[in-house]
Amino acid sequence: RDKDDIFTKVNGYISPKEKGLDLDINAGGTDMAFLQHFIKDIFSDVKGRAYGNVRLYGPFKQLDLEGRVKANLGMKVNILNNRFEAYADSVLIKSGEFMFNDVRLADVEGNTGVANGYLRHNKLKNLNYMFRFNTNNMKVLHADENNNDFPFYGNIYASGRTTIRGNEASGLIVESNVV
Repeated sequence: RDKDDIFTKVNGYISPKEKGLDLDINAGGTDMAFLQHFIKDIFSDVKGRAYGNVRLYGPFKQLDLEGRVKANLGMKVNILNNRFEAYADSVLIKSGEFMFNDVRLADVEGNTGVANGYLRHNKLKNLNYMFRFNTNNMKVLHADENNNDFPFYGNIYASGRTTIRGNEASGLIVESNVV
């Protein structure tokens, strides 16, 4: 329990003998910073809260998740050097997959957009993702003059549709129709 209305309840078992676990987690505002370890190659500075029910289960070396949550989450997209806030009314978690539907987005200046997509994994490893964004004058990239991998610097704002997808092998692929 963090505060009176913030809690995480866990029921289930952890078995060193069977080298596995099966936990039912009731998230009542669970701090999402723990995700940082799993998504550090894509996102950083992860902050937010989740509400809902999730089952974490399997052998220690092959853990999986299932459930449904609501989340308010802020994070920096590393390749874009830009922070976004996301408000998800329903994230469906199935074995090997997180499904995101109609996630409301905001940039650091309050401009908005909507995202749909998935994050797939193999027992929380080998991430593969695809997200489609519809944006309205959102700040989507910040390239600092002294610290970036691009041959330019400045800010990019976009209105329109963008798809990002990738994995460790392919890297990031961006397809966009924006103005």
